Amino acid sequence: MVTLKSRKDFLSLRKNSRKNFLNDYSMVVYKPNQKGELRVGWTLSAKVGKANTRNKIKRWLRYYFRNLENQDSMQGYDLNVIFRKSDKIKELNYQEVKNSLDKFTQNFR
Repeated sequence: MVTLKSRKDFLSLRKNSRKNFLNDYSMVVYKPNQKGELRVGWTLSAKVGKANTRNKIKRWLRYYFRNLENQDSMQGYDLNVIFRKSDKIKELNYQEVKNSLDKFTQNFR
């Protein structure tokens, strides 16, 4: 897994991509890339929560996609997981994030 870091990558992903809403506070924006590898980025604004909350969610996302890397179905795509402001984020746990991402990856194939 490679992480998306440059503004150019995020903007091109925003323009020419497909969206999939995971739940009322998160969505995945994705498109195929020419590199043949899974590239993942995440967007969590300060409205989502304090820094420790945002960092916890980012750690969960890195862990999830690091373990998903062995599955070939996601190779060759750029993904951006976007979290929005919601009261439910305070009670969020890893299992809920994993379940929603699992549902996305199963439908992705």
